[in-house]
Amino acid sequence: MPERTQTVTIEGYDAVKLHVIAYGALLQLGWTVKYAGNNILVAYIHKTWKGYDNEITIQTADGQLSVTSKMAQGTASDPAETEKDVTDFMNAFDAVKKKATDEDLREWNQQVSAIEEETVKLAEQEIKQSTEVD
Repeated sequence: MPERTQTVTIEGYDAVKLHVIAYGALLQLGWTVKYAGNNILVAYIHKTWKGYDNEITIQTADGQLSVTSKMAQGTASDPAETEKDVTDFMNAFDAVKKKATDEDLREWNQQVSAIEEETVKLAEQEIKQSTEVD
């Protein structure tokens, strides 16, 4: 499966602010954010009527942003698609970073927190089901 990762340094931004701006960029692109964790976002790009084609993983640290696009299993292998996803995300991120208001950031932070809570619940359910199977 083709995969593309790009990491950039962004001076003056802590991990949390980068995390929230990245969420805003994913929203702007119309990509579906499925999971969120400690400075990690996982989103999917819906490209066909069959479902999601590419998985996007965003990781943040103080002053650093990393984006990875990975093609879903069973999809055609075109490395240019993952490259395009990363470029599209970085362009959206730059645009959102320039225009995001404090109100936008607060709202997105609340939305990310809700996704993080849901992600924890899903993980706990999977652990419980796995334990029951054993």
